[in-house]
Amino acid sequence: GEDAVRHRNNRRKRDGFAFPAPFTSLVAVAASLGLAYIWLSCRCEALGRDIKALEAEGETLQRRLLNEQCRWTRLKSPENMERALAALKIVMVWPRREQVVYLHEEPAPAPESGAPGRDALTYVRRGRIGLDD
Repeated sequence: GEDAVRHRNNRRKRDGFAFPAPFTSLVAVAASLGLAYIWLSCRCEALGRDIKALEAEGETLQRRLLNEQCRWTRLKSPENMERALAALKIVMVWPRREQVVYLHEEPAPAPESGAPGRDALTYVRRGRIGLDD
């Protein structure tokens, strides 16, 4: 009687609450998928912020490049060159006609076996302007 009831109660306490294995694996998979989704979502948001910051930096650098190109164009204008030469007390004059050397490009010879192609070498012929030109 009483021993059998006590034995049954002890067995229940020892076994504990049995959780079905398929349900446990389903919950574990769902939790893993949920955590993976949250991690990917956070990663995508971080990458989006990084991309926006890099795009803004690219626009800033592009503006700086255009400003520097404009500044360089102004600095190398003939008026500014003459002003810079005058400030450095450098006297320069334009060359006389007989001092000018013109370079004329000649086509490269046909490549031989093992020789570099046309793009590898460029030949230039030097010519002087005569006084009768």
